[in-house]
Amino acid sequence: MENVKSVSIGSSKYDVASCLKKKPKFIEVTEQPPYTTYIYGESTEKYDVEFKIVDNKVSRYDFISSKYGTEKGIHTGDSKKDVIRAYGENYYERKDIGATIIGYFDKTHKLNIEFSLDDNSKVGGILVQKING
Repeated sequence: MENVKSVSIGSSKYDVASCLKKKPKFIEVTEQPPYTTYIYGESTEKYDVEFKIVDNKVSRYDFISSKYGTEKGIHTGDSKKDVIRAYGENYYERKDIGATIIGYFDKTHKLNIEFSLDDNSKVGGILVQKING
C-alpha cells in the first residue's frame, strides 16, 4: 500500500508528525470544504511533501521532491517508462496545465495515484488520493 514514511491514506493527523519525526513547517487551513494541509519543505511552493487532512485523517498527499518515493520505488526525476515498468500498462492519461498526467486506480485500496510528467517525460510530482465512493 502506498505511503510516505509509513503515513498512508487514512492515517491519523498525529501519525504524520510522528512518522516524519517532525511537525510540518507550514499548516494551511481551508474552511470550505474544511480541510488542513500539512506542508514539509523550505516553502509552500518548494515543498518536499504535502498532506491534506480531512476529519483528522490523511485524504491525499503529494510530493515534488525526490526525497520521497512511491511504494514501488518511483521518485521525481524518473521517466515515464520507469513508471509504466513499475505500475503497468493499465493507466489513463490526461493533460493538465503545462504537464501530462498518467494515473492508476487501485480499486482494492480505493486509491488513485498520479504522476505529472514534464516535457521530457520525467516525473515532476506524485499525487496519491482516496477515491470517493
